[in-house]
Amino acid sequence: MRMRTALCSVLMLSVLSLFCYRTPERVPTGTWSYRLLLNGNEVGSAVMSNRREGNRYVSVSELRMKAGHVVNESRQEVTESLDFKPQKLETHNKIIMAGNVQTIDTVAEFSGRTVKLTMGSDVTTVTLDRDVVLDGNYFLAAMIKNGFRENTRLAVYIYDPSIEIETPILLTSKVMGKKMITVNNETFPCIHVVDTIENIKSFDRYIDGDGVLVKAVLNMLNLTVELERK
Repeated sequence: MRMRTALCSVLMLSVLSLFCYRTPERVPTGTWSYRLLLNGNEVGSAVMSNRREGNRYVSVSELRMKAGHVVNESRQEVTESLDFKPQKLETHNKIIMAGNVQTIDTVAEFSGRTVKLTMGSDVTTVTLDRDVVLDGNYFLAAMIKNGFRENTRLAVYIYDPSIEIETPILLTSKVMGKKMITVNNETFPCIHVVDTIENIKSFDRYIDGDGVLVKAVLNMLNLTVELERK
């Protein structure tokens, strides 16, 4: 009887340990693959990676989506210093339709508040009116520093030429709390974070104990776009 009770206790502790919440301790590095869903239907895939190169971080997001006969491929590369100062932002979009390929390439290179912006063959120089960060590792690192405390709120200006070429955009990130998330028949204890880009859009992110995205949800008009980790 005592052995059975002890065995049950060990089993219970093992089960509970699977679902205990941990908070990330460092910015993760590695590569992660995702399914892309539109209104619950799988329409593409995404691959995200983060690596440290010397005194900088390089984050890459690659996405491929097919809607009917149209294929959209995009790649974004964010380069920032280890203290999250912006260095370079590259975005490459490709639209393939009926054998025709349209490409849109944008590269922003930073020197303090001065941005050299290359869009296709056009090159311009923009001077920002404030310091900015990129949508890379800054927010995750700041949340780690604050221990992902519930209701923690960060509001920082980012630079995103796909939204505004000359004006920084306010991005607010708030920790909503802890939540169990199931993807691919696996359940993960996650931290729920909501990101809001001014009055343009907001989306939900669910991050595991290693700081890696498990799921992201964007509701826009009548569309629900989701990323689910494979």
